[in-house]
Amino acid sequence: MIISSGYHFLLCIPLDKVSVFSDAIDEAAVAFLNGDKYISAIDENVFTKQGSYTFKINGKEIRKKLFVHVFYDQEKAGAFTKKIQKRRNEIIQMIKEGLTLDTNNKSFADVYLCQNEDGSIGLNNQAFQEANKHAGVFVLVSDCVADGKQAYYGYRDRRTVEECFSDLKVKMCCDRFRVSCEDSLVGKCFVEFIALSLYMRMEMIIRKAMDKNKEVPHHSIKTIIEDLEGITEIAFADSFVTIKPISKTQKKCLKLFNTSEPVSRYVQNIAVPNMIKYARKPHGDKWAK
Repeated sequence: MIISSGYHFLLCIPLDKVSVFSDAIDEAAVAFLNGDKYISAIDENVFTKQGSYTFKINGKEIRKKLFVHVFYDQEKAGAFTKKIQKRRNEIIQMIKEGLTLDTNNKSFADVYLCQNEDGSIGLNNQAFQEANKHAGVFVLVSDCVADGKQAYYGYRDRRTVEECFSDLKVKMCCDRFRVSCEDSLVGKCFVEFIALSLYMRMEMIIRKAMDKNKEVPHHSIKTIIEDLEGITEIAFADSFVTIKPISKTQKKCLKLFNTSEPVSRYVQNIAVPNMIKYARKPHGDKWAK
């Protein structure tokens, strides 16, 4: 649908359902063994292959030149394979004890277990090897984004936008039968839009700094905001506002976004609701001016 419509795209491919890009995954597996595909800016191993792929759309074969970006995370791969091995042993023990498997465990057993000729429960090594091949791997495909790092940024930004609108949906109670009133709807959308704009602006500043090999105190917006929230003001009754000591990383965060450090100060003309500066004139006072 996207290809036939002519739109540019950047898609995450479900490896368990799509085998078209298996050649790129195989080449990436060999390339990752050399250990030179790691990009510190995104903390991922990246392999990119450009090739022509054939798709059958409405009975017609269409060839499309695509960029296939393969990402690999060793820690996630190890955790995933260990999880499979642990679950296999647990299900085998359940079968030996004569317990009934629920739907999820039965589906898992159908894939990763088999029955030997003597009736005993065996391991489906081929299925495990296939799962191990895709462990810690995810694939992004695009017709226009040639750089693996930029493709990763684009995918992560898409998730940020989706999470923002998902959060907005919850705040507006759109996941319930009763939603926000019309009066508050516009305000909530505006606030969420401003928050998303600021978030993406901060993300861009961090990426530019990392691309120039500048020192960055944190690599995520979440940890930066958590750090800056520690900056505390204390207001006294005499209009004096003092700033608690600012840490070294907090100073670096402020400098990164070209923001001056807050300083202790006296605040003049503090707004007081309904404050009366002068005594009111009595009603009917003909001498009142």
